[in-house]
Amino acid sequence: MSREGCENTPRCRTKWVWIIDDALPSYYRTYAGHEYTWKVGVNYVGERLNGGHWIDEQPQRTAMTDEQIKELFDTVPAFADSCIESLRPAPFLRSISRCWSASVNTGLICGTAANPNYPGMTWRELPDKGEKMQKNIRLFTVNPEYYLNLEQFRAPFMSFCFHGGKGYVAEDGCHRACIAKFFLYSQPSPFLHGVHLTEVQTDARMTNLFYRLKKLLPTWCAAFPNSQEVTRNDDAKGWSTSFYGNTLRIENHRRKGFNADFQAEELEERLIPALLTPFKRRFGTYRNLLN
Repeated sequence: MSREGCENTPRCRTKWVWIIDDALPSYYRTYAGHEYTWKVGVNYVGERLNGGHWIDEQPQRTAMTDEQIKELFDTVPAFADSCIESLRPAPFLRSISRCWSASVNTGLICGTAANPNYPGMTWRELPDKGEKMQKNIRLFTVNPEYYLNLEQFRAPFMSFCFHGGKGYVAEDGCHRACIAKFFLYSQPSPFLHGVHLTEVQTDARMTNLFYRLKKLLPTWCAAFPNSQEVTRNDDAKGWSTSFYGNTLRIENHRRKGFNADFQAEELEERLIPALLTPFKRRFGTYRNLLN
């Protein structure tokens, strides 16, 4: 276009402006006002005609004070500043026992496998930072007897796992377990009744051999744990027990098809001594597997 044409063209343009309303939709207000909704979790920031928009509410990094804990639970437990632990499954199992209606010592609950966001927090932080803690605390203040009753099956469902002597929340009930730990600490009994309990016994011998072998094996070899269920007692009413047999599998990634499974006795008496032999053509009878 010529210069004259540009000068004769009206200097105007179309501009689209998107405005995000600062009022929540009616269906969202209904949801937020429901008695079972804890909080909506969004905030409007900025000015409506100048780029205002909605953002997720950022949780405050706070923790319950001693005074707040005493107000709710009468005393500050010794574990309040201990960190919540995460469950680390062992590579080898000996048995798994399950009971659908058990009693659990809440003093032995040290962590959770139900929520990956909570390990690393202290127990006094969880009541403020837990996703559903405020709702559960309100229910506790209305009905503390929920944590004292002797019902055969607790509703809603609560599940715990004891692994190596330590207790963890397994599937559901993480927030209620925290409240139970604080509340039952000052009660005559720390036991919570009517919960689902899983107890895991591990094979410490095979586990130690596994981690020892990982350090001794050549870089082109890898070790894999293998726990297989051997027998199961599941004809009892309300409980079952499974027993496991363990082997350790070694695979040579440099030579396809060279692999073998080992029992604990052979690992201790033959394979590990062969790995420790300092000669050039080492490994003895295992040279095809390990070279």
